[in-house]
Amino acid sequence: VTYLPNDHQDVEIQSLGDSRVYHFSAIQQVWRCLTTDDILGNQIKFSVLDAKKELGSRYYSLTGFFSADDKHQVKDKAIIEHSLKSYDALLVCTDGVYNAAFVDHWPILKPTDHLTDWIKAFAQQLAPKAHDNLSFIVVRCINPC
Repeated sequence: VTYLPNDHQDVEIQSLGDSRVYHFSAIQQVWRCLTTDDILGNQIKFSVLDAKKELGSRYYSLTGFFSADDKHQVKDKAIIEHSLKSYDALLVCTDGVYNAAFVDHWPILKPTDHLTDWIKAFAQQLAPKAHDNLSFIVVRCINPC
């Protein structure tokens, strides 16, 4: 996720591997997924397989490999541009998060919530089902548009 310093508070998102990026809309009070995993199952589902590239042998294995250029971007991977409003948030996470609780069961992030407290409460909610794979980063936009 890269912040683009402009009037629209845009971010660039380029998803790689077994992780996802979610957006929380402070206006709509909902979380929604912006990306999908780079796993063989999704590539089959979305028909983006390239027969010339080497693929993993297991259905949920990561496919191929990647290397970033000097701008930290990966060739041949789509870049999503997304605008943020005041108090919107992005959550970058591993599959331990979204497998432990469906996104419609995630807590809302109120402007008055202290981010550390929200993260601790969310981690406690997920912990019983996330096992050893609970990693996430939350970035909240606090500047008015």
